[in-house]
Amino acid sequence: HNAFPDKIPADLETARNLIVSIKVGVRPLVLESGKNGFVSRKHIIKESPSGVFYLLGGKLTIFRRMAEDVMDRIQSNLNSFGIYNLV
Repeated sequence: HNAFPDKIPADLETARNLIVSIKVGVRPLVLESGKNGFVSRKHIIKESPSGVFYLLGGKLTIFRRMAEDVMDRIQSNLNSFGIYNLV
């Protein structure tokens, strides 16, 4: 059963109500290609085909920046559906 609509709804309250849960856990680090065993402290944001965002890597001391980057990415996606000013 797919709990999400095919398109993001135009009204913000409905969009917020689609958030089912938030998961927190161990932070996977990013292995940079071509740098034998070097684990980067950079963070990257990946989006699955189903629309789930994953935050990988980063340092705990920049968690606010990482959260801001994720929100910017989500807002950018919402903008493409005509939803502006999520926060």
